[in-house]
Amino acid sequence: MLELLQSNNMSALVNTFCQRNGNQVTDPFEATTVVVQSFGIGQWLKHQLAERTGIAANINCLLPADLIWQLYQMFLPQPQLPRESPFSRHLLTWRLMQLLPNCQTTEFEPVQHYLNGTGDSQLRLYQLSEAIAGLYDQYLIYRPDWINQWQSATPEKASGKVPEEESRAEWQWSLWRQILELPGMDKQQHRASLHNTFI
Repeated sequence: MLELLQSNNMSALVNTFCQRNGNQVTDPFEATTVVVQSFGIGQWLKHQLAERTGIAANINCLLPADLIWQLYQMFLPQPQLPRESPFSRHLLTWRLMQLLPNCQTTEFEPVQHYLNGTGDSQLRLYQLSEAIAGLYDQYLIYRPDWINQWQSATPEKASGKVPEEESRAEWQWSLWRQILELPGMDKQQHRASLHNTFI
């Protein structure tokens, strides 16, 4: 059963959660799933429950994207999806670290300019890869139409779809296409594709 509790007061939410979770007599081997906005909030919630009730066990704190991925695994009638999305932000960060140093064409001049800056080059590469992975993650959630257009369009049409300066859209489109060519990256296994099927 899905129950949604909302408040802008964290103490009110944790009080309600501890009351309900502490009073429930359920199977101790069945995990209680709680959707949280960050892993830190999940840890804090478990700590609060342990302080108030004496124990916090078998609580599965999930981010919204992880919950949605589990729902895809349970309900979509297709070959078994992997345990974790290959397009998850942290996995995509490492894949981008592999790709970005080799992106030397003209549309990647802003990217290469940043990577060639002063300081630790590996740190700059990691930070940029993490930021771009976050950007793609946001596109998959909020702009799946852009992602789907990039996968099926020519560069001219793809860059015209995004309301940004054309050069920026061009390298994002080009980089997304390179990501899809990596081993294990199936364009049918990211949220923009799976969501329509799921709905």
